[in-house]
Amino acid sequence: METEHIGIQEVQDDPQARALLEAAAAQNYKLPLGFPGFQADLMVQIDDQTSHGRVTGYTPRHITVSLPDTAAHAWAEREMQSILGHRWPTPFAERDGRYTLTLDTTYHPLGVRINLHGDPLQSYYRICDDRITQVYRVMGNQKFTISILDVHILPDGRHLSKHFTVVFQDQAGGSIARSAAYTDRYVAVSNCWLPALRRVIVTDAHEAHTYVLELSNHRLMDEEGTATPLSAYAQPGIRL
Repeated sequence: METEHIGIQEVQDDPQARALLEAAAAQNYKLPLGFPGFQADLMVQIDDQTSHGRVTGYTPRHITVSLPDTAAHAWAEREMQSILGHRWPTPFAERDGRYTLTLDTTYHPLGVRINLHGDPLQSYYRICDDRITQVYRVMGNQKFTISILDVHILPDGRHLSKHFTVVFQDQAGGSIARSAAYTDRYVAVSNCWLPALRRVIVTDAHEAHTYVLELSNHRLMDEEGTATPLSAYAQPGIRL
């Protein structure tokens, strides 16, 4: 990574920061290269309203959600794009490795801070015990902080998020606009860990809402685009 010029200052890429972030990113589970896509039955509940349908996902940009309720459909589509996007096997060099990285070792209970210079989202990460514990980004007039509270440890040692929070703040004044508490569960289908449950409790200044995304009867797609049910595999799916 080349030096980044900021005004008259030059920010040098820190090899230690790069090594720490790349190693921590490698600990996060990614779908295998050549992931064929999957299909699953879908239940979405928003507070006391429930909707049933189906989801088919090939890539983060190629997701089809079939639900009769408009609000449930829109929320489920956004969440599925996010889930697949965070699990997509994009190389580190094409993700955060594109930026100039620097390290701040000032003590913090969530670990050292790695700054991404040149990132349009003004991101930074905190890393503790070789694991990403916090992510900060800016989008428009809001900033948000993701704090990873707990993870599932997979048999190969990689991680999948279990519990995390997202706090959205006004960029100018810092007041909290809303917060969201997430719980995620997964199921193993062949060599892929696929989403089985996402529950989100969103609280703003006025009220709280609970959203549930539950997937079942997962099927991986084959080369012809046919879904192979979980029951066809020799080993039953392991659930986390």
